[in-house]
Amino acid sequence: MINFLSTVLLTASSYCMQITCAPSRSEIDAAHKDGTWLDIGILSLHNFSYISKRRRMILILLSFSSLPLHLCYNSAIFEVTKGQSYTIHYVSSSNISEIDRINNTMDRLENQEWMERYSTQYVSDSTDLYFIVDRVGFDMTLANETWEITSPTSWNPSQFGTLNFPANDSSFPMMSSIDGASHGLSDLGISFQWPEPVFVNATITTGLDKVFDFSAKDEDGFWNLHSGGRRDPATPWPLRIHLILTTSTSAILIVSLQYMPQAPTWGTKSITILSFAPQSFDSKGILLNSVIPNIPHVLLSFTYFAINRICTSNHFVKEWNGYGTTRKGLRVSKPSGQQRKTYNLQLPYSWAIPLTATSGSLHWLASQSIFLTRLELYDENGDIILHGEDSTLLSKCTTGYSALSALVFALVVITLMLTIWWFARSKIQVDVPVSAHCSLAIAAACHPPSDEETPHLKPVQWGVARNEIRPGVKHCTFTSEPVTAPVPGELYA
Repeated sequence: MINFLSTVLLTASSYCMQITCAPSRSEIDAAHKDGTWLDIGILSLHNFSYISKRRRMILILLSFSSLPLHLCYNSAIFEVTKGQSYTIHYVSSSNISEIDRINNTMDRLENQEWMERYSTQYVSDSTDLYFIVDRVGFDMTLANETWEITSPTSWNPSQFGTLNFPANDSSFPMMSSIDGASHGLSDLGISFQWPEPVFVNATITTGLDKVFDFSAKDEDGFWNLHSGGRRDPATPWPLRIHLILTTSTSAILIVSLQYMPQAPTWGTKSITILSFAPQSFDSKGILLNSVIPNIPHVLLSFTYFAINRICTSNHFVKEWNGYGTTRKGLRVSKPSGQQRKTYNLQLPYSWAIPLTATSGSLHWLASQSIFLTRLELYDENGDIILHGEDSTLLSKCTTGYSALSALVFALVVITLMLTIWWFARSKIQVDVPVSAHCSLAIAAACHPPSDEETPHLKPVQWGVARNEIRPGVKHCTFTSEPVTAPVPGELYA
C-alpha cells in the first residue's frame, strides 16, 4: 500500500510539475524575441527563467516538498523483529525423570527442525532448548600411552553457532576408540512459549497545442525560418547515464550474489543488517536509519522523470511525424471543431500504465531490498535486553537488507535498461523534420496560407503548400488544404 501511494504521489507530482513548467504564448514570444526557444510538452528546466515568478515558486515548492516525503515515506511503517533470550540445557539420556518431564511439557523437534528455528540470533517463537544426549565423542590421539583431547570442549553441529559444554567434562560419558571418535545425538526436546506479537494565461502543455496556437495566430517574424528540424531525441542516453546505471546495477548484483546466504530470506523478513548503517536504540539512530533505505527511492524517482521524458519525446516524434503522411485533427488540450483530445500529457494509456507499473514495481522491490528494521530481544521476565555480556548492542534500530530481493531488483533494472536502450535505438521514417519540442522549430512549421480560414480547427497535414516564400522557394507547413510531399533537391522554407 505504501509503494502504491508513493507511485500515485510521484505520478501526480510529475503531472503538476509539467503543467507548472509549461510556458504560455506570451512567455514563448518573449523567448523568441531574445533569440532563444522554450521546450513544449515536456518537463524542462530550460523554461525556468521565462515562466512567471508565481509558477517558479510553485515548481520549487513541488520539488523540495517531494524530497522529504521520498526520504521518509517508506519508513513510515516498519517491521519489528522480537526475539526471546534462551538457554541451552543438556540432559543425560539416563535421567528418566527429567526426560519424562520434558516429554510431557515440551514439544519434540527433529534435528533439522531445531536447526532451522534456532538459526537466527532473534528467535521469536521459542525459548529454552533441551538436548537429550546419550554420549559425546571427541577426536583422540594416542601419544606416550596417554589420551590427549585435541579438539576443544565444544561441539559445533552446523553453521548456526557453537554450543559450549559445561566446564566439567567428566559429567558426560566419553565413548572412543583407536580408529576414531564416535558421537551422536539420540533425542532432543524443545520448550517454547509464544511472545507478545508486535505489528508493527493558459499554458501550452503539448507540442500540438503549439501547432494549434501558431496556426491560429501567425507570426511574421518566423517566415524566414525553415523547418530544418532538430536532433532526434530518440538517440541513446549520454555515456555518463549509461555508466552510472550500469555501475550501480552491477554493484548491487555482485554484492547480492557475494553475500547471498545459503537460506536466503525475501524482503523484510530478513534480519541481515548493513554493516555501515548506524545501530542504536535512540531517536537519532531511528532518524538516520529512516533516511538510508529511502535514498534508492529518490534515485528511482529521478529515473522515472528521465524515462517519462524519453517516452514523451518518442511518442511526440511519432505523433508529429504522422502528420506527414496522414491528414487528421490536431490533438490538443481543449479540442474544438475537428480537433482531438490530447492524451494525459501526450502519453496514451498503452504507454503510461506500463511506465507507472514499472516505476511502482521498482519502488516495491527497493523497499524489499533495503529497509528500516528494529530488533528487540527480551528476557524471561519480558524486559528488553539492550546489551549483552560483552556490551554488544542486542536491541537496536538499524538498516536491514535482503540479498535475494536485491538480486531480483538488479535483474529487473537490467531488463528495464535493455528495454529503454532498444526503444531509444529504434528508427522511424522521418516525414516531417523533427522539432524535438523546440518552440522555434514548431513555429517555423505552422504558417498556412494567409487566406486560409481556421485551419487549426480542421484536419491538417504537413507538406508543400500553395504559398511560396519567394520565387523558386516553396513553403512547407501544416495546412488543411491539399499538400504534396517535398522533393529532394528542391528549395523549401
